[in-house]
Amino acid sequence: MSAVLSIVRHTSDIVLAWFRKEGTTRDEVESARQRAEAALREAEARLHQADRQHEEFLAVLAHELRNLLTPISTAAQLLKYTDQDPARIRATSDIIGRQVSHITRLFDDLLDVSHMQDGRLQLDLSPQDIKTVLSEAIEQVRSTLAERHQQLELELDDDDIVVIGEYARLVQVFVTLLSNAARHTPPGGQVVLSAHAAGQSAEMCVRGNGAGIVPDALPHVFDPITQVGPAKAQRGESGLGLMLAKKLVQLHGGTVTSYSKGPGTGSCYTVLLPQIETGGNDGHANSG
Repeated sequence: MSAVLSIVRHTSDIVLAWFRKEGTTRDEVESARQRAEAALREAEARLHQADRQHEEFLAVLAHELRNLLTPISTAAQLLKYTDQDPARIRATSDIIGRQVSHITRLFDDLLDVSHMQDGRLQLDLSPQDIKTVLSEAIEQVRSTLAERHQQLELELDDDDIVVIGEYARLVQVFVTLLSNAARHTPPGGQVVLSAHAAGQSAEMCVRGNGAGIVPDALPHVFDPITQVGPAKAQRGESGLGLMLAKKLVQLHGGTVTSYSKGPGTGSCYTVLLPQIETGGNDGHANSG
């Protein structure tokens, strides 16, 4: 950061020297100096903010990893006292398996972020039946919904809806949105998944009747934890999943937006993807 600030200061000095050589008035030089200093202060403030956000993100990431590792450690200790009880061994093994899956997904997200930043994330695009994509996403979150005793309601068009995309990545987007809706919907609540043709676009919505989102946070729900503040930090959420979902939708030529009337009103995430016309059976997704 100090190197960047040195460059900014050096550049402002060069600009002021140039003004003086060109015979500008003292007032013009002073005005230019004040603008350069103001720009420097703004750049310095942004760099300090970025530094803080980076540190906060690492802290939340470490907190989330610790939260995932603690049940594994506890389960490992319990295995010492199971007395060969098959049911207890199976339950303890399930705990370890779930937590390892969460950790694996977290590291996969981190790798995806890295690949996106350096341009190495490439998509294998082909026609995909969005209903097939959604069906697979539902299967992956079904156990989460069952554990929370939540009802999933489907609102799907009768006609096929086909988009161009990569099957696994589209599934990843909707697994993220459905998991997010389940996590923020109270036990026994309802999650609604809809898919409709909307002109030349396919419109998919994931709605939950959970906590809702305060207006000030709406523009930042797809940003990492550092952009949102204490709400996600208290839950130990890094925010990587939603950020990746947004980036993946954009790579598919679409958009994803969030909407909520406020706290206690639930929230809705809407994905728009370009729809393609098919003459019959074209566009159906393969199974992977």
